[in-house]
Amino acid sequence: MSTLEKRLAEEIERVGGITHVAARIGVDRNTIRNWINRGTVTSKRLQELAEEVQIDLQYIVLGLRSPEKPVLTVQQEQAGYSVEMLNKEELALLDNYRNAPEIGKKAIQGASNAVAQPKVKTN
Repeated sequence: MSTLEKRLAEEIERVGGITHVAARIGVDRNTIRNWINRGTVTSKRLQELAEEVQIDLQYIVLGLRSPEKPVLTVQQEQAGYSVEMLNKEELALLDNYRNAPEIGKKAIQGASNAVAQPKVKTN
């Protein structure tokens, strides 16, 4: 197994494993095993994997993790976690909340709920 196939196997495992990936892109599990064991994955399929299950193509091809966005595990995604970039003010607010006693957290939540403006959906 070449380095590329080893990295492909790592990425498939990281995003949920062979069964999960096969179900998401509509192929048989043995097809994915063949990609890993025989090196038969096409560039088109790699692109599809990147789009559908967020494998890190840069890592597979070059061995370097893509720095532009942090990656969540399947378990984190299923638990409702998300990743967003925060500016300094947002980070400070989050830090204040995390370091506040319970009564302070409730006050921050109350103030936030009181001043927040709902997002208006436009069609």
